[in-house]
Amino acid sequence: MATYVGIDQALNKIGVCVLLDGVSVSLHLIKTPRNLRGTERLTFLRNQLEAQLVSYRGNITHAALEAQSLGSLGDIDQLGQINGVVQIVLADLGIAHPLLVPPATLKKFVTGHGSASKARMMQATTKYWDVTIEQDDLCDAHGLARVAEEVHEQRSRVRHQIEATLSLTRPRKKRPRRKSTNDSTL
Repeated sequence: MATYVGIDQALNKIGVCVLLDGVSVSLHLIKTPRNLRGTERLTFLRNQLEAQLVSYRGNITHAALEAQSLGSLGDIDQLGQINGVVQIVLADLGIAHPLLVPPATLKKFVTGHGSASKARMMQATTKYWDVTIEQDDLCDAHGLARVAEEVHEQRSRVRHQIEATLSLTRPRKKRPRRKSTNDSTL
């Protein structure tokens, strides 16, 4: 049985999706109580995420989580902290190297457009997987689980899904630097 996990993490809420043999068996939104801050908030999120996934320990085929975009707003230190917490939970569950998916790549995988709106993400999720999700963090988590599934199984026949997957799995070749006219060779 193939089990794929997608996690859309933030400090105020985490979207979690579990696919079992291609079927979404768990979609859960973890919301942080407003009064929690700092270590207490991180501990709460870790415990809740672990509770959602512990029954899959040792059976997760692959997992994907959203990477930070280059233009991330907010406290970058805190964003790094929640990413670290999520990666430690996954490592404890047997996934030492989850796939980090940039937001634009996730949007391209789901919709075909790297700048797609939340509404377009939800529409494409219904179109491609016949799953209706009306909460954007859960929609992203579902898309991330589908990315993990595609990276591992490579079954898609949809061009933009294949292209997005290849951008994650094949490193870009470095182009030789062009010599400018200002470079001197003395």
